[in-house]
Amino acid sequence: MGTVGLILKEIWHRKVNFVLGCLAVVTAVTLFIGFFTAGKASERETARLMLSMGYNMQIISKSADPNEFLLTGLADETIPQEYLEILSKADKKTISYNHLLPTLERKISWRGLDVVLAGVGEEVWPPGSKKPSMSFKIEAGDIHLGYRVWSMLGLKEGEAVEIEGKSFTVRGCLVESGGRDDIRIQCSLEDAQKILGLPGRISEIKAVDCLCFADTQDVVGFLRKEIGVLLPEARVFQTTAIAKARSKTAERGSSRLAISFKSRRLSGCASFRE
Repeated sequence: MGTVGLILKEIWHRKVNFVLGCLAVVTAVTLFIGFFTAGKASERETARLMLSMGYNMQIISKSADPNEFLLTGLADETIPQEYLEILSKADKKTISYNHLLPTLERKISWRGLDVVLAGVGEEVWPPGSKKPSMSFKIEAGDIHLGYRVWSMLGLKEGEAVEIEGKSFTVRGCLVESGGRDDIRIQCSLEDAQKILGLPGRISEIKAVDCLCFADTQDVVGFLRKEIGVLLPEARVFQTTAIAKARSKTAERGSSRLAISFKSRRLSGCASFRE
């Protein structure tokens, strides 16, 4: 009798034990797949929630009036666009971030309304760790209107308009926020720089810090110290409520997710300083 025959004969002789053994293996594999799938789902949901919280850091010029910035959300002085490149290319052991977004914002009068012209650049991630974008790309020559601007002026999608003598196409209405975003006109950063006559300048860099598990109580001080080494002429503000919400969201994730975040503290982040 061959080897296969002996195996089959042994299985038949101990068929109860064989069935129970197979059942144990199938149960173990099923549980492993279930826990793995649940862990991945938890990670995706936590990441989605953290992204929906928005940016929690603003880097502006040190010469800008901080009181004016806190009152209006607009920096009255600009910084060089090169600051973005300095941060994005910094050594991972030097600064910690997940997203960087350059913007140029100024209050202007348009069609009888006081609005905020907001030029939005392309989002930047740490080298080799591209993440889901927190902003949408605006093509040159296009504008997106805040809800109040859209409703008060009665403009339509695809309509051609002019801002300071430059032609644009209305691409849509931003979701009503009940805040300052409702009086914005969003365009590409390059278009805003042309309209405002500020080539190569930005008003702030919005960012998401990566310090959920930083071993420090003074997170803001830590960020300012980090960024200050690279950008001594910059000032850092952190939206504490968003930062704390991010930290709590991360802590409530599964233990597997927490370990994943810790392992990416150096590989998925670059760092900040002021």
